[in-house]
Amino acid sequence: MSINSIPVYTAADWGYRGPLEVMLLSLDENLKEGTLLQVRLLTLPDSIERFYNHVWPKFRHINIKFISLDVKVLSGIPVYGHTGIMTYVRLLLDQTDICPESRALYLDADILVRGDITPLLEATKNLKTALGAVHELGTETVAGKGGVFNWSELGLNRNDRYFNAGVLGLNLELIRQEGLFVLAKNYLLKHGRNVLAWDQGALNAVAVGRITFWPLTWNYTTSMLKYGACLRAELSGREWVPDPSAALIAHFTGSGFCKPWFNNTISPFIGEYFSYAKKAGFALGLNSGLERRLGVNCAKKVRQLHAFYLGFRVTIGQFKNSFYTVI
Repeated sequence: MSINSIPVYTAADWGYRGPLEVMLLSLDENLKEGTLLQVRLLTLPDSIERFYNHVWPKFRHINIKFISLDVKVLSGIPVYGHTGIMTYVRLLLDQTDICPESRALYLDADILVRGDITPLLEATKNLKTALGAVHELGTETVAGKGGVFNWSELGLNRNDRYFNAGVLGLNLELIRQEGLFVLAKNYLLKHGRNVLAWDQGALNAVAVGRITFWPLTWNYTTSMLKYGACLRAELSGREWVPDPSAALIAHFTGSGFCKPWFNNTISPFIGEYFSYAKKAGFALGLNSGLERRLGVNCAKKVRQLHAFYLGFRVTIGQFKNSFYTVI
């Protein structure tokens, strides 16, 4: 069995075990026969023992190593909204004691792999820029809604494309040489809660001109389901919005109904996700904060209005009923 020279890094604490295991199962089942992929899980000290003791599925193609992080080095960076400190740990991958390799692929835990990722690994191996990433159509440019709040002050071009950081090819030689992740951390420390989208916003602020843009199908985000994103792409003539069935990686960006493990999801990938979740023993149909406050049925109506407001390509009839059962 050949060992792929490009490792995959991901990050999760124990509370995110369910989505993490679905991601790993989908990754493993889509790798080619004869492939062995090294996966490195970045986690917290209070989670690592539970991960070590967890009974994992019998993966055929991946080998997992657990890395406990000292997140004190991230102290002062703002933690707010629906995310925690784990969203920032990819910015530690420039440290050679954590990631000694010169190239690595980073994958968020809230994704579903739908095909063999060998093209991403090869693209990462051949990166000539610091990062490889996919254009975020929901934001479009650094000056777009949800982009880089001070893009003009930084001297960025308003048309510079904005990328999603959930799937990242890392040329760590260049990242270290250019101090890219140090710049991102300093940006977060300086601007605090003004930074939109946490570490993703910081990376977009400092990495313009250092990115190779990959096909949209390599990181098909929830934002691509928005009418507005489709219209802007069509008018710009630069990119087309692929049908969800073409997605190599489905990425469940956002909160609430965008996550397939919650009630009232609008994900077009829910059937596939359910099959992996069943293997992982991950109970879907969970209630988010809105469902807990308003009840499932009332929250469903609010989700429908929210989806309409955001411009998602769904109708009320396409919303899923609460059909999940505890596995």
